[in-house]
Amino acid sequence: MGLRNIVGGVVILGFTLYYGGLATLLPKRTTTDAPGPHFFPYLISISIIALTVMLLIQGVRGLKNSGGLADLRPEKPSTNENFSIARAAAGLLLTGLYFFALSMFGFFWSTPVFFAALMWTSGERRPLVLLALAILVPMFLFFLFRDLFQLPLPRGSFLG
Repeated sequence: MGLRNIVGGVVILGFTLYYGGLATLLPKRTTTDAPGPHFFPYLISISIIALTVMLLIQGVRGLKNSGGLADLRPEKPSTNENFSIARAAAGLLLTGLYFFALSMFGFFWSTPVFFAALMWTSGERRPLVLLALAILVPMFLFFLFRDLFQLPLPRGSFLG
């Protein structure tokens, strides 16, 4: 696992640095003391860089504890009983539909439906958990972005 963690960490670090570089191109706000549009991408970039550094440290430790590259190859192929290509395809399809619904109905109405559908596709079947999280998490995100970050969320052209 050490070599995989190192390779994955380097790839993630590259994408994160590129994403952080793109955030520097966003316009700066000069009228208020509120964080500008670049604040959240910077926050994401810093968080991912911190997690990537931890992944790289784990990778180096994994290489030191192994007897060489031959120890990194698994003896038998590992399987993940929870993985399903149909479930992954459904998640991608839902994400595409969500982007379409976002432009039509806006963040406030599209996100709870998407969140519930994605949780159901991921295997959550408890109705109370589905309903509670599908309402509470998007409401939290809505007020977080609208009130704290003062960033406009998509309103949608249908209900706009």
